[in-house]
Amino acid sequence: LYRKEWENLSELNETIIRYVLVQLRLAPKIVKASEMPLQGRGTELLIEICKQLGADTYIYGKHGEDYMDVEKFQRHAITLLPQDFIHPCYRQLHQPFIENMSIIDLLFNEGDKSVRLITAQSNA
Repeated sequence: LYRKEWENLSELNETIIRYVLVQLRLAPKIVKASEMPLQGRGTELLIEICKQLGADTYIYGKHGEDYMDVEKFQRHAITLLPQDFIHPCYRQLHQPFIENMSIIDLLFNEGDKSVRLITAQSNA
């Protein structure tokens, strides 16, 4: 990462995301909204992305319902699913445990066990 001169932050972020996915041995299909023929703003834009990708479910983060028009999703038969991430506790170099650190902290501390730790709640 330090050998390349980054022209913009989004390029660096994408490289880091792709690196983390490799380390977690995950291979999702990545589609950039900037490369899609999209129109609209706000909820309309989210619905358009779902339609173009063939998605029937949209996962949203904390307080997502505060900025989305839930009824519009319903009219387009798109199910809304709140993300309910429960932060895992894992071995860190120093105690006490500090949650909400970067995924890099998890990778450095747990290595190959990382993906199991962050997906354990969905398998419980």
